[in-house]
Amino acid sequence: RQTVSTLQPRLMISGEPAIFENPDNQNLIRALLLAAIRAAVLWRQCGGGRLSLVLHRRALVEAASGLLEASRSTD
Repeated sequence: RQTVSTLQPRLMISGEPAIFENPDNQNLIRALLLAAIRAAVLWRQCGGGRLSLVLHRRALVEAASGLLEASRSTD
């Protein structure tokens, strides 16, 4: 096993144990967590921070909505 970080506290995921025993679900959860970490790193590298997230929320939502609509129109 490899870890992203050894910092505490560890990330704990709660839910139905039977769901987490499925290897496909484990891989999906790992992929989503790594994607979230990567998105946070990219956000910081582009000059983003907590304050800009709060202050520019409307612009971010509109940009995300536009991207979502564009992706739906190409399908």
